[in-house]
Amino acid sequence: MIRTVGRRSDGAILVALGEAAVILPPGTHVLPLASALAHAEWEPVDEQPPDLPSRLVEALTRKDGELRAAVSPFIRELMERRRQGR
Repeated sequence: MIRTVGRRSDGAILVALGEAAVILPPGTHVLPLASALAHAEWEPVDEQPPDLPSRLVEALTRKDGELRAAVSPFIRELMERRRQGR
């Protein structure tokens, strides 16, 4: 599920899908969520995101899949449990 997970004082928002994120504006680069959170001061939020172009949703989905595939099976299981709230 795509959610707005952070807001910066300059008005930028952090939109995430799983382990992938995009900063809006500008919304041109999809990056790991952990990287985005490490490099800026974000106020945590849990909100509906703005309407996103389908190409951006596809890029978030693809990046999330790539990030999940790159981790060990043990870590992947932990991530899936966290996602399911277990």
